[in-house]
Order: sequence, then C-alpha cells, then structure tokens
Amino acid sequence: MYPFHRINADSYQFLTNKGITYIVEFSSASFYFHPGCQYCQLIEVMSFYPVGSQKQGFDDEVSETLAGILRERCNKLSVGILFICDSSDQKEICRAKLFELWNQKFNGGSHHYQKAKIEYQDGIAYAGLIVSVSNPDAIDIINEFRQGAQYIASK
Repeated sequence: MYPFHRINADSYQFLTNKGITYIVEFSSASFYFHPGCQYCQLIEVMSFYPVGSQKQGFDDEVSETLAGILRERCNKLSVGILFICDSSDQKEICRAKLFELWNQKFNGGSHHYQKAKIEYQDGIAYAGLIVSVSNPDAIDIINEFRQGAQYIASK
C-alpha cells in the first residue's frame, strides 16, 4: 500500500512508484436517493482519478491503497461509501468486476459489500456500497442503498 494523506476533510492523495499522483474524493451521496431518505446522510460517494493524463497500467498497490482509504473512511466516520462505475468509456462492467475483486481481496470480513445493477431508461449503471460491520446503522444504510437503487432506476 502506498502512503496516503488527507488534503482536506473530504479528499486524500497518494503518489505511486511511477510518479503518478492520485486524488480520492468523498462527497454527499444524498443526490442519488429519494428526498425523504432517512440514512442517506450517512452515505458518501467516492471518486478517484490520477492527476494529469499519464497512463500507469494496472498497479496492485493502487487497489490496496484505495481499499485502505475506504476502510479508514468507513471506520472513522461511521459512513457507508457508495461508488458508481463510470460509464463514459463503456468500461463500467469492467470497473464493477474490479470493485468485486477488491472486495474479495481486501475486505477480510470487516465490511458489508452490497452491489447493484441499475437498469434505467437510458442504460445500465453498476454501483456498490461498502459499510463497516461494526457500524450500528449498517443494516439501515444497506437498506437505504437498495431503495436508492430502485429510486434511480425509476427516474
């Protein structure tokens, strides 16, 4: 795992062995849920990207570092982390499989992992939620995620 540090309350940064800087950001996920949701304030959406346009190729330490940041965020803030696979380049199913692989490799039973395939009018979206098993609101957060997936599909 690469060393990482916080840039601010909602962002992290790390540098790979190939000199590529990654930014990992978290923001409110309430946009993805119905207006009356009770637990959506306990769910954040995660995004990450390399700075610049350099291509690194697969780096297992990037995966391990992202998993470490997810664990830290889930555990310290008692939140669920939502990810929605980017579909701008038609590789969303590959990203969904990658998240599944990360879960199998790095979870270790400490987190619930819930995935969803959301079929809607314009296509299909793949999403997932990770929440610590020690979070007292874990079941409610997972249920909110499931309802949110249905809500997005109904739009």
